[in-house]
Amino acid sequence: MEDAPCNICDSKDTSFFRKVGCFSPKRGDFTLVKCNTCGLIYLNPRPDKDEMNEFYPFWPGEKVSFHPDINIYTRQRKKLNLLKKYINNKTGEVLDVGTGSGEFLELMKDNGWRVSGVEYAKTTSEYARENLHLNVKTGDLLETNFQSCYFDLVTLWDSLEHLYSPKETLIEINRILKDDGLLVISTPNIDNLAAMMFKNFWYTNVPRHLYQFSPKTIKLVLKKANFKAFRIIYTAGFCEPVGFAVTFKTLVQSKFKINSKGPAHMGSNQNPRPSLKTILLFKESLRLVLELIFLPISILSVLIKKGPNMIIFAKKC
Repeated sequence: MEDAPCNICDSKDTSFFRKVGCFSPKRGDFTLVKCNTCGLIYLNPRPDKDEMNEFYPFWPGEKVSFHPDINIYTRQRKKLNLLKKYINNKTGEVLDVGTGSGEFLELMKDNGWRVSGVEYAKTTSEYARENLHLNVKTGDLLETNFQSCYFDLVTLWDSLEHLYSPKETLIEINRILKDDGLLVISTPNIDNLAAMMFKNFWYTNVPRHLYQFSPKTIKLVLKKANFKAFRIIYTAGFCEPVGFAVTFKTLVQSKFKINSKGPAHMGSNQNPRPSLKTILLFKESLRLVLELIFLPISILSVLIKKGPNMIIFAKKC
């Protein structure tokens, strides 16, 4: 475990915010603190990079896509449709930071973009290169050396909160993005209606999510990197990464002390574990049912700008 100052203002003056449990793929208890100077909420102390590997699911021996079709044809296409409103049907060079297994870049490539990606996880980045034939580097963006003012579009889909140095990453993105380029970030919103309702059971996804941004703090860290947010869209429901359905699942896990282990821990010689595709499809189907139940309040959260997720569009200052 390591201590960390506030990534926005470098202050070490913090106050206790919340104790949070992790249930998958291993159990652990962690502390969120709030910076008394700028208001950023973050994990402290936090696992170092070697320790963090234990908290990311690992699916050994699977020769299938990392996402079931429901994700490919809803989440990825929804991202592209949203971007079309801001890119005026042009194409160019796009960089996706936190590429995962590459389905978003595959879709962008099919739509005429020249694609690049950076993904810290070796398994998923190899999948993107070898199975989808994408230009994806393994590692941290801060370890790469892209050309200055090269990219027309840089995206971080639910990845900024995972990074150990989000401010420094955004500064590097400012260097490699064209002056008229577009930066798009999606990240959970800690200042949301679900968090107000469920309080300590709000799905913070610690320790994988090192930072819990609000509209205020995301604007502050962008300003530090010489960006200005010109629009924030609040979203909720229908297979979003976090929201009312996932938070409800967190509440149930905590109440009943459920350790949600990954498929590598399931099954035995007599009862072999189900395939990764089957497990993910079941999880997505269950989440969809829960999101339909929570649909009315999800709509309300978006209308009052308290949605559990936010998508930020920014330009260089």
